Amino acid sequence: MDGLCSCIQIFHWHVPNMEGYECHTAALKHVTGLSDEDLIFVSFHNRVYEIPFYVAIDHQTCSVVVSIRGTLSLSDTLTDLTADCDKLFTEGCPQGLFCHRGMLSCIFVKNKLEESHALSDAFALHQSYSLAITGHSLGGGTAALLAVLLRLSIRTFVVILLVHLED
Repeated sequence: MDGLCSCIQIFHWHVPNMEGYECHTAALKHVTGLSDEDLIFVSFHNRVYEIPFYVAIDHQTCSVVVSIRGTLSLSDTLTDLTADCDKLFTEGCPQGLFCHRGMLSCIFVKNKLEESHALSDAFALHQSYSLAITGHSLGGGTAALLAVLLRLSIRTFVVILLVHLED
């Protein structure tokens, strides 16, 4: 859409801790149709092992949604290409469980969720809602591992993995 960033001069969208990312936030809201009230937290931070994501409210499905972006940047590609595996240490998982090191970037997402209180704030407003964790590509694997890490601390949740299939 032409002029998307110029709309910021007319509409003043604000998400806490998003100074300097107004164009990104405006684009996210435009594409998803989210309102200010329903976009709880956004992290556009993008480095190797540190993947962008957002937390939003979906009233149609009565869910708090954590959506994790798939591979887009060079940093994401380097994260994808990490061939090393690391052990996943978490309560309730078998000892010796190995995971793709890049997808263990879920620890970055989990830490950001805890620091920002995004999930606790969302569930304080919508106590009966469930948690949906979704992602595409790198974000899908990260979402699956994040669900494993969060499963003991969240009442109910659904993991939705979106997979891109090449023709």
